[in-house]
Amino acid sequence: VESPMETSDNSTAEAASPSSLNASHIIYGTKENPVTIMTELQGEMANHLSKIASAEWIRLQLRDKYGIYAKVQLKHQENPKWVGARKAVIECFSKLRDWDFSAGNRPEYDERLKQ
Repeated sequence: VESPMETSDNSTAEAASPSSLNASHIIYGTKENPVTIMTELQGEMANHLSKIASAEWIRLQLRDKYGIYAKVQLKHQENPKWVGARKAVIECFSKLRDWDFSAGNRPEYDERLKQ
């Protein structure tokens, strides 16, 4: 990993090419069309950091071990408490300032989660 908490958008590392995958059948999980890891944030700053770190670890494992590209999208809770937690996170961790903490708050995601 070139920098901590890199996102799919700024990653420069090449993915592994495992021989067990047949690239002719892969549509999603490419650099051009990454899969989405939805991370629902709840609670205070430590909970946010834990969930973000877990999602990033999964993203990097998918890329490095299996050649599957993914992006992390954050979905905040409906409770307004998330605003204070986001403020604390971005004050302490400058690399997260550009992250969209509402990217996953979209009606189409909510519908899919209900299925």
